Amino acid sequence: MVYVRSHKFCCCLPVRLGVLIMAVFSTLLSGLIGIGGIIAIKQDRENQGAVSKLSGVQDNMVTLTKHQRIQIFILTGASLLYCLAAVFGFFGALSRKRTFVNAYNHAHAVLFGISLVSGSILLWGMWHASSQDSINNCIKNSGSDAKLAADVCNAGTKVVQGAAKGAITAGFVIYWLIQLYGVFIVGSYVNQLEEERDAKAKAEVPPAPSFVAPVQPAYAPTYQYNPMGGQQSQYAFSNTQNSYGHA
Repeated sequence: MVYVRSHKFCCCLPVRLGVLIMAVFSTLLSGLIGIGGIIAIKQDRENQGAVSKLSGVQDNMVTLTKHQRIQIFILTGASLLYCLAAVFGFFGALSRKRTFVNAYNHAHAVLFGISLVSGSILLWGMWHASSQDSINNCIKNSGSDAKLAADVCNAGTKVVQGAAKGAITAGFVIYWLIQLYGVFIVGSYVNQLEEERDAKAKAEVPPAPSFVAPVQPAYAPTYQYNPMGGQQSQYAFSNTQNSYGHA
């Protein structure tokens, strides 16, 4: 069994647990958003004068503009794709399948980028939007002295809208930090799976055979005794040309 040290997040929790938790919440949240987008598209196509479920007021006007339809289509498609990737990530974390977890990692990183861009555009528009319409409605509904109402509405609108803008901005920042940390958790688990794969591959490689060269003796006699009879090799000086005193 190959052992690879488990990567951690939040000091002591294994990243595998973090991926499982994130995948479950991502599947539920993105699935609900995708289903809601499908319902909104279906209702917009089928019934232009449907009763609004939020206000209960009959609305005979077109509920969605062309740009709103495009935005809902993009949001619905992205949510369903991310839901599918989260399902892959969940089962990949359960079975330690690097391919599935890596697909979830890429989808999470892409979603973070889309969220960062779209949220930044929304915040920019919110902070640069004029509050004059809100001030005029406040003055119109006050029913008191015009000058006093204008002063109160100006001050009150700035305070209320400033607090609301600050809360929304803080919410976006916290959401982005959580998403960014999620990218780190999933990416760290992908790295851990790659380390386990490499360690397993190294463990399966058989060791190279060791070769020990035979040690040659300093002196090897040319004459060797053969128990079956005869000589295995001839003595060098028994040859006719090398012998002394022999014909």
